[in-house]
Amino acid sequence: MQPSSTPSPRGQRATRTATCADCYFQRQGLCALSLERPCPTFRAAGASLAPPAQPRLVPLAAYA
Repeated sequence: MQPSSTPSPRGQRATRTATCADCYFQRQGLCALSLERPCPTFRAAGASLAPPAQPRLVPLAAYA
């Protein structure tokens, strides 16, 4: 669940929490859960279902 932020008139950021209505699975009719809040598999609805970006793997220096 990722909050999105939008600027407010005073220059402060207002956060908006995600809801099940914002979920890709709910919008596509693929959700079988009936919860009060988004589940751990929440993915924001968009043009496509893309996994979240993975951090780059950095190899450790070899130990001698």
